[in-house]
Amino acid sequence: MENTRPAVPANETRPLLSPQRLFAAALLSPGGNLTLAIVNDADTPWETGVAFRGLKREQTLYRYRITQADRDRTDLTMTYDRELPGSDREFPGWGIIMSFPDTTPPSGLTIYTSYKLSPRDPGVMAE
Repeated sequence: MENTRPAVPANETRPLLSPQRLFAAALLSPGGNLTLAIVNDADTPWETGVAFRGLKREQTLYRYRITQADRDRTDLTMTYDRELPGSDREFPGWGIIMSFPDTTPPSGLTIYTSYKLSPRDPGVMAE
């Protein structure tokens, strides 16, 4: 395989890895509900593609976000800001597939979940 990276002059250094970092965790509840948390800890937005495959049923996801502007706010109210309708595309051997593009905000947390919670709801601890 040929090296396609441009040569770096001996007197110049460049980072080998991008400073952009995303961290993600996905959860599937015993009742089949989905939750995906994505943290973008860089100072720039990041174009993201999200895909779930093998779903047993169609689900609508709700996006909740906390951005750098929300940091240290004591009056923050968490509400979903985008509804992602479920997919009914079923593929043999793969189950239902749901995918969508999004942009994660810089220094932010984005949550996609099938739980539709209002700010007054206590949250979900068990199903």
